[in-house]
Amino acid sequence: MQSMKHYDIAIIGAGITGLSAAYHLSEAGHRICLSEDGSEDSTTEVSAQMISGGFIDNYTRISQRHGAEFAQQAWTYSNHAFDETIAFAKAHDVPYKMGKRVRLIETEDEKSESLKAVEQLKRAGFESAFDDRLPVGASALLGLQIDEPRAAWIEKNKLIDVLKSRLSKVPRIEFTRTIVREKNHFVITSDSSTTHAEVVILANHLGIRTLVPSLKEVLIPSQDQWVRFQTKNEAIIPFPVGTLLTWRHGHYWAHVERDNQLCMGGARFFRPLAGFEADAPELSAKISTHLPEAWSKYFPNIKLETLIDQKPGLDIRPSDEMPVIGPMFGEVGLFIGAGYMGQGLSLGFKAGQSLANIVLGKPDELPRFFWPERHRSLESSD
Repeated sequence: MQSMKHYDIAIIGAGITGLSAAYHLSEAGHRICLSEDGSEDSTTEVSAQMISGGFIDNYTRISQRHGAEFAQQAWTYSNHAFDETIAFAKAHDVPYKMGKRVRLIETEDEKSESLKAVEQLKRAGFESAFDDRLPVGASALLGLQIDEPRAAWIEKNKLIDVLKSRLSKVPRIEFTRTIVREKNHFVITSDSSTTHAEVVILANHLGIRTLVPSLKEVLIPSQDQWVRFQTKNEAIIPFPVGTLLTWRHGHYWAHVERDNQLCMGGARFFRPLAGFEADAPELSAKISTHLPEAWSKYFPNIKLETLIDQKPGLDIRPSDEMPVIGPMFGEVGLFIGAGYMGQGLSLGFKAGQSLANIVLGKPDELPRFFWPERHRSLESSD
C-alpha cells in the first residue's frame, strides 16, 4: 500500500536549479519536498566548474534571431545570474577565481561579426572591446573579443554541498513516475509512494520531456563531453584562471582552471547528428584527440600533453537555443527550469531563485520570453 504525504511545493530534480529553488523557498518557510530524480546523471553532475555571464553564442546571434530588446534582457539576466552565484559563493565560503570572457577571432567573417557585436553590446550598455593585440606566441588569430569580466572558476562540488547542507531537513521523495493535476493539487506518484503538492517545479532537465509531453519537441537531448588537460612542462596559459575562451561561434570552448590546466569542450560536429537526440552519454575518442589539436592551432607553444580527466554527459538544448524558465502554459501551479546552453551553474542557480520568487509572488527580472509559453505552437497533437 502506497504512503501519502502532502506538501506546499514539490521540486523534482536536485541539480543546481532544484537545489536553488528549494533553498530560496525553504528560506521563506514553505513546506517543501525534493525529488532527486536523475541526480546521478544530472546536467549539474557532469558540468564543468565554470560560470559566466552573457551567452556562449555572440550577442549578434541573439539580436538577429530574437530582436535587440530581447537580446538586452537575456544578456542582463545572464549577467545577474553570474553575479548572484558569485554573491552566494562569497557568502558561503565557496572557492572561486574570477577570470575574463574572451572570444578568439580567426577569420575575417568572424572579425566582422565581432565588431558588430561589440557595437551592439556597447549600445545596450554592456562592456565589450575588440583587441588585435595577441598573447605572446599566439598564431592564426586576428584578434580577441573581450566582453564584461564575468567568468570564473568555481568549486562546483562545494557549491552543491553547501546548498544540500542547507536542505538537510527537507524531505526527499522517490523517483517520479507520473504527475497528474487533480482539482487544486498535483498527485505525484513513485513506485511506493504518492505525494500531493499545491505547486510543482520541474528541474529534472532530461525528465521534463517525459513528464510534460507537450515540451518533448522543444527540449532536445544533446550529447557533449569535456576533457581536462595539463600543459607540457607546466607551460603557463596566457589568460587568468577563471577565463572562459570560446571560438568558432561557440563550437569550441576552453576554461582556464589553473595556470597550467584547461578544461575543454565542443567539437560536437564529430558526433552523429552533432550529438542531438542521443539516448545516453558516450565519450568520443575522436573529440578527445581533436580538442588539444584545435587548441594548438592558436597556441602552438603551449602544448596540452597530460590528460587528467574526461566526462561525457547529456544536456537539454531548447529548439530556439534560449533557456526555458517559468510557469508552464495551460498548467496552473506547474513551473519549468531547463536548457541553459552550457551555462548551467550560474543560469541554473538564478533560475531556481526566479522560480521561487514567482511562486512566492515576489517581483523578479526573469524575461517573459524565457517562459515556456513561447513554444505553445509546438505543442504535440498526439
